[in-house]
Amino acid sequence: MTNNLRKLIYLLSDGDVHSGAVLGQKLGVTRAGVWKLVKQLEALDIPITKKTNRGYQIPGGLELLNIEKIMNALPVDIATIADIIIEQTVSSTNDYLLRHQLPNSKQFSVCIAEKQTAGRGRLGRKWYSPYGQCLILSLRWCFPGNSNELSGLSLAMALAVVHTLKDLGQMPENLRLKWPNDIFCTKKLGGILIDMQGEMNGNTTIVIGIGLNISMPSIASEIIKTTWTDLESVLNEKPSRNKLAAKLIEEIIKVLKTFEKEGLRPFKEAWMTYDISFGHPVSIQTNNTTIKGIGRSIDSKGNFLIEESSSGKIVSYGSGDVSLLLNEGVLLNSEDVSK
Repeated sequence: MTNNLRKLIYLLSDGDVHSGAVLGQKLGVTRAGVWKLVKQLEALDIPITKKTNRGYQIPGGLELLNIEKIMNALPVDIATIADIIIEQTVSSTNDYLLRHQLPNSKQFSVCIAEKQTAGRGRLGRKWYSPYGQCLILSLRWCFPGNSNELSGLSLAMALAVVHTLKDLGQMPENLRLKWPNDIFCTKKLGGILIDMQGEMNGNTTIVIGIGLNISMPSIASEIIKTTWTDLESVLNEKPSRNKLAAKLIEEIIKVLKTFEKEGLRPFKEAWMTYDISFGHPVSIQTNNTTIKGIGRSIDSKGNFLIEESSSGKIVSYGSGDVSLLLNEGVLLNSEDVSK
């Protein structure tokens, strides 16, 4: 991203109307140069309008990520061990942390991006994140153990999101969780993706990626072909991305420290209270086989439990795509994503 494009985003982020002439003066370009930059904003899926004889505007403005605001909102004990980087555009925040050792690497590293160009969901699916309108955050942590001890971590991370929204007073009444990593408010609100790398010393490097839709542009409906929502829609207000980022980092660290000592056990009951599929007709697709039945939440390892229609037995699954069914039609499934 060029400096002028970044400056233009900053100038328009206040939501006010700015004339092309004034913008040109501030950027050191002609009006034609401003117009070319505006076209680049559209390519980033930033909603921008042109007011005849007045200028350009980002309706509602954008709250840009700010490292100082995030660091100042963190508790001191967490801020002192954090290494946080904000990127304008990356292919994927998870991939960034898997490839880069941050220069001031401390106990944990965080990458937050304004936009992802190749965001990943589960099973190779794409995750759409327009510039400045989601919270896309990944955190790298060294876990003292092998990956077998990390069963159910994504479920615990979903509760970190729940705690974040609760603590900020922005918890939707109908927020629910869907196994293994989806966050719903009737429609898909966010998701979690965890990557793991084993180390020679027996430890495991984990990168936890969390994506939340904050205030999505209307063009998202043309790109995302399944149901989705954002926090602005369900809360009737636009939450602060910087406050959300700081609180989410704090909650992730709390959950990780507890998980290291006790695993999923302290989180199991709480997760079950938000389980969107419990007691409902569901199907799970695994190994090219689809099993229908009634959702029975999770076991002690975080595996999905289903009371199979064919046998009446409750069977656990450690992987697969779960769909909530209504009259044999799919109501919610794992492809209802926008991450």
